[in-house]
Amino acid sequence: MKKSTNFGQTGDGFMVAAILVLVVLTSIMLLALFTRTEPHPPLEVPSFALGPFLAASLSIGVAALTLMLCNMRLAMLVALLFALTALIPYGPQKYVDPAFPKIWPAVILAQIAIAVIVLRAVYLMMGYFIPQAKLMERKREDRINIKNILRCLNDKKRCATYGAVSHVLNIDDPQWSELLGERRPEASWVVNADQDYLLKYRREQLHPDLLLHQEIISTAEDLRKLCNFGYSTRNS
Repeated sequence: MKKSTNFGQTGDGFMVAAILVLVVLTSIMLLALFTRTEPHPPLEVPSFALGPFLAASLSIGVAALTLMLCNMRLAMLVALLFALTALIPYGPQKYVDPAFPKIWPAVILAQIAIAVIVLRAVYLMMGYFIPQAKLMERKREDRINIKNILRCLNDKKRCATYGAVSHVLNIDDPQWSELLGERRPEASWVVNADQDYLLKYRREQLHPDLLLHQEIISTAEDLRKLCNFGYSTRNS
């Protein structure tokens, strides 16, 4: 079965299970708070009342679960937000809570669920963004060929040395007669640094604008900038 790599669009079973765990625990905690069933959460924590916060957290959890089951965008981000809100009632601070000996099963289970959500989110994001980055790099490298280099040099009316071109193409010892083809105006922009190409080419084989720019591009970096190739991960 083909693995989905669309970030935020996944019916990941681990995530669904972890969200369900937190939804159930939060629901029971909210119910215990309303009914004053011991041990129940405190009515207030610094900055806000806990009851409305748990209700909001539960709502986010239900939304994350719905988005996840419907394979919708942003499901992963909403799930991470739910995990973040769950740290208020189930975070590490509970280890020093006087009621911890009574509530530790719920705290430990909730922390495992939070960890699963965060780790799965990181894993799935890496599974999406890393292939996307490699795809962009591959597309960029696919553009780096002699045809596009010659088109760039012709468009910009600039000369580049054989060394600069071979470094951009990542070819150590190119056969220029095969790579450039027959001598013609379009290929005359690839030159030697000493400009002896003026002696080797017949007039009809030289581009009429060849001497428009006296400066010759001699480095792969300058040639990449000129042709907007960016930087390749390959050695240059």
